[in-house]
Amino acid sequence: MNYDKMVSITKEESSKKIKEAKEAITAMLERMEKISVASLVEETGLSPGFFYKNPEVRAELERAKHIQMVEGYELKPKNQKLLDAQNELMNYKLENRMLLQKNQKLEAANIELNKKLESLQKKVSHKELSILKNL
Repeated sequence: MNYDKMVSITKEESSKKIKEAKEAITAMLERMEKISVASLVEETGLSPGFFYKNPEVRAELERAKHIQMVEGYELKPKNQKLLDAQNELMNYKLENRMLLQKNQKLEAANIELNKKLESLQKKVSHKELSILKNL
């Protein structure tokens, strides 16, 4: 493999890493997560040095941190998001339990109404028979 080909491949790989890093920064900014090199390393798998040494990525990182600071983002740590999701799940489970109880009551009422309907149908049937006999 010649030198130019190796340089081309290296540049292409570097471009992919830069794009991945920028996309991760943008995504964290949109999700209102606190942006740090450690969290970016965790999210992308890229080395910490990459975020410090690459001028393009470093500039994007500083820009995002500045946006968060200036705009006064209410940042949620990842564990807070997990707690929020768990609370939401508990609320859904509670609602589900209440709906199941309501459904059981409605089923019992339905059974009772069906029994009354049967009884009334029998009475109507007997009345029809007695009316027919009187004719």
